[in-house]
Amino acid sequence: LANVISIGENAFASCSKLTDCYCYASTVPTTSTIAFTNQYIANATLHIPAELIEDYNYSDPWYNFGMIVALTEEELGVSGVAAGENQSDGKFIENGKLVIIRNGVKYNSAGQMM
Repeated sequence: LANVISIGENAFASCSKLTDCYCYASTVPTTSTIAFTNQYIANATLHIPAELIEDYNYSDPWYNFGMIVALTEEELGVSGVAAGENQSDGKFIENGKLVIIRNGVKYNSAGQMM
């Protein structure tokens, strides 16, 4: 979630099969140094907003992740749609659900690629 501000002690400490962690927060969440088990996250990838990579690289326990990478456009979803020259851009209802088309790609109302 984008509004996470804090993660409690041992929240992910027993997650031995953790491979990927996605954090959409606009600032680095505060957390106990024992929220994760370092041996488990050493092989896991942390996906975060690109502008925060340096902040995470210097924050404990986040810097213990094996890799820290920027969220992709697909993972971020669509933040807005504006009509452009591409006539396939727009919004419409399909099977009773809102569909957004941007640059010829369909997204649902949560901004996820369909």
